[in-house]
Order: sequence, then structure tokens, then C-alpha cells
Amino acid sequence: MLCNEKIIRELYAAAEGEGTDVEKFISMFSDEGYMRDMPTGVEFRGQAIGKSIGGFVSAFPDAHRDLLSVCVADNIVVVELAIQGTHKGDLAVTSGTLAPTGKTIDVPCCDVFHLENGKVKILPLLQSRLGNAATARRRPRLNRRRQPDEKRRCHEHRTERPDRERLLRSDRQQRSAGSAGLGSG
Repeated sequence: MLCNEKIIRELYAAAEGEGTDVEKFISMFSDEGYMRDMPTGVEFRGQAIGKSIGGFVSAFPDAHRDLLSVCVADNIVVVELAIQGTHKGDLAVTSGTLAPTGKTIDVPCCDVFHLENGKVKILPLLQSRLGNAATARRRPRLNRRRQPDEKRRCHEHRTERPDRERLLRSDRQQRSAGSAGLGSG
């Protein structure tokens, strides 16, 4: 549903850095709508949604969300994104308040929007820990896009066992040789 994708893109636009429109962001949620920060389990409803977004933008005034992928299935919109910005203000974290570090962040996230009647009903926020990213010594490169000629490495632990492919090939060859020998006798 293109309409649902458009709604979500407008919601993200309302939370962009200096152009943040907290009231518009809140208005895009239904009366019973909420955001849930999955790492902490904290839910934000009504004006608390706006305070959450406002607090984030205060900490990262140049906040930007790089939408990497958007998938729509009926009333569910899944967005793979990276939150980017410079930590220039106080950031509320579970352990207290993190003073500005001046560090940049590039945090991979996944937002799963559940919409009802053109409004967000449920938004679980799945992200790496922003506080950790803001205190990192170097900019995290977690969402670096893969170049077209670069191979995808989903299971990097397999590279630690270089003989694995050779063993699998050998096993397949032995099985096919064994079954070929049974039929020729």
C-alpha cells in the first residue's frame, strides 16, 4: 500500500533535525497508539511520544534518518534505517544523562509500524544502543552499504573454518560415488 508508505515517510520527515515538527509527529499516532523502545521496554504514549522525539533531537540537533529499505504488507510497514547525527546535547539513557560528546553516530535500526485507519497504532523501536554509539571512540560503520562487486557475508563465523566447503564437497562426492557403485553391480 503506497499510502501507508507515504504516511511513514511523512512521519520520518517530521522528526528530521532542525525541521522537527513534534506536534505533527504525535498527530500521526492514533489515540491508543504508542512507541515502545524494545531494548529498555519503555512505552511512550500521547505527549510522551513528542517528549521522546524532542529529547532525541535536543541531543542530536542534526539528526537524520537514512531510510535504507521500506517494505509494506497491508497495514504493516517495516523500515530498515540508520540514525545519523552529532551528539551535541544531553541524552537521556537508562543509567542517567549522557553529556554531549561531539561524536557522530550512525546507528542501524529497524522500525516496524502497525497502522490502523491511516495512523500509527504500534511502533516497536529495534535499534542498537544509542548511548553506546554516542560514546564510541570512532564512528561506527555498522550500516556500511555493500558495494555491487562485494560478496555478502551473512555468516562470517563460517570463514573461520575454511575446510568446511571442501569437506562438504568431499562428502557429496563420496555419497554420489557410493550410490553410483550400488547400481552398477
